[in-house]
Amino acid sequence: ALELAATRVAPVMNPQNVSNTVFAYGAMRRAPGDATWAALERRMLKVVPDMKPQELANTVWAYAVLKRQPGVEDVWAALEQRMVHTAAEMNEQEMTNTVSACAILNRAPGAAA
Repeated sequence: ALELAATRVAPVMNPQNVSNTVFAYGAMRRAPGDATWAALERRMLKVVPDMKPQELANTVWAYAVLKRQPGVEDVWAALEQRMVHTAAEMNEQEMTNTVSACAILNRAPGAAA
């Protein structure tokens, strides 16, 4: 029931909603079904540019914990671009979580990050 609800409301989620939802799946160590994940990633593409450093770190952390690569390459590109733009704002915990997640995923942000 909750997964269906997540799929239904994903199109109107704000950055924090998306981040919190994927973080929760990561905390449960259980990825949602393909339809729900696709809905979350579609919304993620629209809200990543507005993610705060903690939201970004939590989102990337969830991918790492779930050992899941973004289903759409554009998602990783958007996350990476946001990493570059928010790196100077990240506190030590956000930076550590983001770099650790990138290492687990074997995905390195661009040299500018």
